[in-house]
Amino acid sequence: MFKEKLRKNMVFKIVITQKALLDSVEGIEWYDKQAKGLGKRFYQAIQKSYKTIRKNPYFQIRYQGVRCLPLEKFPYMIPNNI
Repeated sequence: MFKEKLRKNMVFKIVITQKALLDSVEGIEWYDKQAKGLGKRFYQAIQKSYKTIRKNPYFQIRYQGVRCLPLEKFPYMIPNNI
């Protein structure tokens, strides 16, 4: 029981690479061109996924040992390495 409580309170550090940042910015700009406010919603979905990954980074392995978290409502995945 103690281990479960400890694990729930663990917070992992996220390091965002320059490439990941550029990909996100390009996505935000692209969605903004599609519809007003859509880029903001995309950004918020990314931020929500970062919060999820900080709490639990152990998602499905998708590509050569890289774990990915699909965004809700957007065809985009956030890759993470532990």
